[in-house]
Amino acid sequence: MKLNEYLDESAAFFLDMNYLITEKIDLKTSYGRRHLENRDVFVSGCEKEFELHFRRLEKYDADFSDSLEELRSMLSKIRNIDESISKIENSHNVTIVDLFEIKRFVYFHEKLLKKICVYGSFELSGMESLEVIWNILDPKNTGRYFFSIDSEYADHLREEYSKIVKKQNKDMEALCERLSSIYELPLDGRREFILKRGDLRNGVLSSSNSFMIIKESAFSIQYRVKGNEIYYALEKEKQDLGNRDKK
Repeated sequence: MKLNEYLDESAAFFLDMNYLITEKIDLKTSYGRRHLENRDVFVSGCEKEFELHFRRLEKYDADFSDSLEELRSMLSKIRNIDESISKIENSHNVTIVDLFEIKRFVYFHEKLLKKICVYGSFELSGMESLEVIWNILDPKNTGRYFFSIDSEYADHLREEYSKIVKKQNKDMEALCERLSSIYELPLDGRREFILKRGDLRNGVLSSSNSFMIIKESAFSIQYRVKGNEIYYALEKEKQDLGNRDKK
């Protein structure tokens, strides 16, 4: 039976259960908070469950009195993974972040379970081993909860990155060659060039979408050729690959 089914409003107000929950109990996980908010109440007929519950508390108190801070530290690292689990259950797109959070959860869950098992409290804990899930998430048995991209995949990303850079350079060379021919510019395969302040081409170039001014002095103006749509599309693709390689 839930507490809100057992107490009427006046009794709940008199006992001020919310104060006891928020001020007197130091919860370390969202799951503990959820359990407390939906706690069961022992009533007549639940004597065996009541006895088992307090035997569990007594054993925990005796076993962990000297290592409470360590347990609190472990519990504080267990995050809520409901959203990530929901994605898997509903066949939604699961990201590397979801897998990381699940793996991190399993890692600290197993550490906590091992700590409990040291004192022979496994049966009382109600916890189950997630070793099968851990083996799936850690196939190389690294014993670490963070992910690293396999070397083959990293090599593949770098190869694709190199291909994009070559395409980008080729597109820029073609663009510079075309602009050099139109405006008779001293590019020679470069993106940047300098014209004297009195050069008549400055009026056209400064208002063109193909160039940007990067430096000016009393005697000269330095320009850089801007990329076209193809160039910037490749730039975005290159950045995306670079970000994936860093994860």
